[in-house]
Amino acid sequence: MQVCTAAMEEKGSGGVGVKLIQELTQDLLDFLERKGFNSIEEFRGIASSRVVEQSAVRRKSEEYNGGYTTPELAVEE
Repeated sequence: MQVCTAAMEEKGSGGVGVKLIQELTQDLLDFLERKGFNSIEEFRGIASSRVVEQSAVRRKSEEYNGGYTTPELAVEE
């Protein structure tokens, strides 16, 4: 994965935003290397088969109301 940081620096501010993007990009590259991936395309969509309806999510207990403390905000099932 190649990243052109020189172009980002030429574009403008060179401030916090650019440095943040550079840091995030490096963190992503480090993650890919640690996990043995060459690009994000190699794992894009892997978790999509694990997505479930909200109603299928296990609750802490029968009384659990979605984390809301007031009855008018509780999710009705």
